[in-house]
Amino acid sequence: MSIGTKPVNIGVIGCGPHGCFLADRLKTLDGARITVGYDPDAAAAAAFAKTCSCPATDDFDALLNADVDAVVIASPPLTHKDITLRAVAAGKHVFCEKPMALSVADCDEMLAAAAAAAVKLCVGQVLRLVGPYRKALELIGSENLGAPSGIAVARCSGYSAQGSFGVAWRQSGETSGGLLLEINAHEFDFLRAVCGEPESVHAQGARVMEDGFNYNDLWYINVRFRSGAIGVLHSSRSCFVRMEYFTIQCPGGTISTYDQVAALTLATTAGESRAWSPEDLENYEDPFRYELRSWLEAITDDTPMIVDGTDGRMAVAMAAAAHQSARSGEVVAV
Repeated sequence: MSIGTKPVNIGVIGCGPHGCFLADRLKTLDGARITVGYDPDAAAAAAFAKTCSCPATDDFDALLNADVDAVVIASPPLTHKDITLRAVAAGKHVFCEKPMALSVADCDEMLAAAAAAAVKLCVGQVLRLVGPYRKALELIGSENLGAPSGIAVARCSGYSAQGSFGVAWRQSGETSGGLLLEINAHEFDFLRAVCGEPESVHAQGARVMEDGFNYNDLWYINVRFRSGAIGVLHSSRSCFVRMEYFTIQCPGGTISTYDQVAALTLATTAGESRAWSPEDLENYEDPFRYELRSWLEAITDDTPMIVDGTDGRMAVAMAAAAHQSARSGEVVAV
């Protein structure tokens, strides 16, 4: 994996825990070389330099002027658009963590800039690559189940203002995008991966906890897809029973993670039932490594990315429609 005969030189933007996490995955990819890190926090940059055995800086221009072919953006969501535009203007390929940006207009600007510069723009919508989610998509494509008719997805936990979720930028909707963008960009992407393009959204949200976060911490969102399928997302930061599950109904059967014993269950209209344990899905490639590898292969071989900028944009568009619907009480077109 290289550009010509040299490795793909990568700059990591955002030297916090997630930037380091992605750097660890990059280190496992042949032909990928981390050449520099950047963080406006000089201490974070210095820690990254020590961990990754490479230079790091608190000067963004220094990163852009370094020997870098591509950048991985692991900074807060509010920064994604401006960093992407500056990187693309310098001719760098971009892997941007989700959410792609905080508005559809910003996503469109990022996509247009990447297209004009002929660089690859990938967005870290990794959920569809995680074991049970990936297996479900494979089953839909291989088991003659028919096109999905409906889907229910939940991600609920009692996140508090303590720990990493309580960092200042996450507590503000203006910097994080709120729960639907910062967290549920993943679930919106999976809904779309299963059912195709969304047509409309009707959403209700509420702010249950008074704990320093300035946005809704409970959501129920209904989605109508162009295929005719229907879906629902239950999202909460104020639910103290942890729930992460999905159920997909197709004419020929149902796929679900709701059974807490099995990682995934398939039951068909013909009476067949199969289950996969967590160990059954261990052979899948680490999903974060997979998405980064896909991006790097697009750079070197011009192959399609498993998740691209359009996918990132659509997750933002679904979240934006949900926010608008909650404000207006109306069904909102996506």
